[in-house]
Amino acid sequence: QGDTVIAVEQKMVNSGVLAVVVVDGKTMCKKVVSHYDRLVFVSTNSKYEPMLFDLEDIKERYVVIAGKAVELRAKL
Repeated sequence: QGDTVIAVEQKMVNSGVLAVVVVDGKTMCKKVVSHYDRLVFVSTNSKYEPMLFDLEDIKERYVVIAGKAVELRAKL
């Protein structure tokens, strides 16, 4: 949507951290919530539903945590 995210490259983040993620080739910024056997990517924009991935989804689809977001530059 025109915002710029500055991120530190890392493959894992703690639960609740804002991260740059890639799902099926689409890059986005989401809060990562990890559970025992699944990941949930939650948007900061409430008009988007959370994205839930279980272990099978992660194996079959391209689901990657690319980095931890450290700065967000939003357009006004």
